[in-house]
Amino acid sequence: MTLRFNLIGTESFEEVVASLGELAEANAIDWAVAGGLATAIYGGDLNTKDIEIIADKFLPILNQGGLSQGGKRYVIKTVRWDFKVDWIIRTDSFKNLFQVALSEAVKINGVPVLTPEWLVILKFIAGRFKDQE
Repeated sequence: MTLRFNLIGTESFEEVVASLGELAEANAIDWAVAGGLATAIYGGDLNTKDIEIIADKFLPILNQGGLSQGGKRYVIKTVRWDFKVDWIIRTDSFKNLFQVALSEAVKINGVPVLTPEWLVILKFIAGRFKDQE
């Protein structure tokens, strides 16, 4: 699985996404890239330090704790960096919306990515000021 960005310093992001994809596939987990990384895949600026993934199951690896919106945080190490990965699985009233967003993800260079429409909807749901901007 190769993901290509036309940005400097993205090799580590590509490495993490490839590792996550292999682990998810080996464990029959549906997943998709969300958040700032998904925005960058569509051509936006890569101005994120973490990776947000929505999924239907958890990874079978050690996690760093739970996320307030539902999910777990993992730390994935690459040759150069450690990346925080927010593995989001909603269990609240937005669970069904997240499941639909996941089911409608598209593959870009073999990587499942939320559609731009779902990125906007889920950022709105997040309710943070920076997301509303």
